[in-house]
Amino acid sequence: MENDGRSQDQKRTKIDANDIPDVLEKFKDKKESKKSKLVSIDELKENEYNLSVRRYIDNSVPEEEIDLQNTLDELKKIRKEREKLEKAVDTDLKELGLKV
Repeated sequence: MENDGRSQDQKRTKIDANDIPDVLEKFKDKKESKKSKLVSIDELKENEYNLSVRRYIDNSVPEEEIDLQNTLDELKKIRKEREKLEKAVDTDLKELGLKV
């Protein structure tokens, strides 16, 4: 459950976001979702009756896959562009009479 219908600050004022109706519906119908899971008594015992959601549900954000070859190609392109710009700056500085 992410929201209980109250703000998370000390005032705990009423807000629109409220997961309690959804939790009650899932409990009543014994439905599982990405935020709920039916757990056996044996599983609870194995986890020393710990009711932490992360014990039973992996709610972590999946890591974004990175195309390493594409990233390497982009890096090479950026390095070439940087070299080109550095040469242009050096040329401009020489034209201004500066030692480079």
